[in-house]
Amino acid sequence: MQYKIPKSFELIGETIKVEFVDELIQDDNLVGAACYRTGMIKIQKDLPGFKRSKEQMFKTFLHEVIHWMLHKQAKPELDDDENFVEITADMLLQVLKTAKYLKESKL
Repeated sequence: MQYKIPKSFELIGETIKVEFVDELIQDDNLVGAACYRTGMIKIQKDLPGFKRSKEQMFKTFLHEVIHWMLHKQAKPELDDDENFVEITADMLLQVLKTAKYLKESKL
């Protein structure tokens, strides 16, 4: 599977930008952040002292997208539930990794 993280995407009329940064793990002990005020997702880069695989970064991206989706739905009780968001990201990653595609689709 290719782990393609976009530089931006649209969500309910808002453009969400995605940026790779090197300070999250150092400043806040985080690997990702959904920044609602600035319309961004920040993902911790792979660093010499903190190695991250492409799959780990992609899962972080999915995790932060789920935060954004819950934020847009005004579901703070779910948005604040890190276990719920993490399990949902794990399930979505498994779907994407194991998906078998139809040879021909009429969609």
